[in-house]
Amino acid sequence: MQSDAPLHNQPGTTSNLGVHHSFAGAPAGRISFRVVEGKFTPQGSHDPSKMHLYAKIKLGWTTKKTAVAKQEGNNANWGGETISIEVMDQEEAKIKVNDKSGHFIDKTLGHAHIQLKEIILAGNVEKWIPIKNKDQVVGEVHLVMEFHPLTHGM
Repeated sequence: MQSDAPLHNQPGTTSNLGVHHSFAGAPAGRISFRVVEGKFTPQGSHDPSKMHLYAKIKLGWTTKKTAVAKQEGNNANWGGETISIEVMDQEEAKIKVNDKSGHFIDKTLGHAHIQLKEIILAGNVEKWIPIKNKDQVVGEVHLVMEFHPLTHGM
């Protein structure tokens, strides 16, 4: 029997409203994303050294953001700020880097998808994540990601 429900309401699917991929046997827990630093290249009239960059991480329906980074030329330093988000059965998270320019709407510099399976299986992963805008790499963000399985008290 087929459901008439919209695709984004069905388990194991993705919509533009949230990331909801799942993989079999994924344990519940929390993933800590330590946002260390970023390196960015100027894009047209957008010079990262003059921007006020922050990162947003979206996992399922939860979105959390960092403080605005300290700029060091085209490098951004978030000082290892940690974002912790509950994970149930999602397969990926999304990181987006925005410029808080002081206008009403912040400008998106770029984004990336982060596969969670590697983090869940390894427990701790440190890597540079390429940040893209329209399939062009505009920089990278250094993340330290750690999975903490849900523990049940006896």
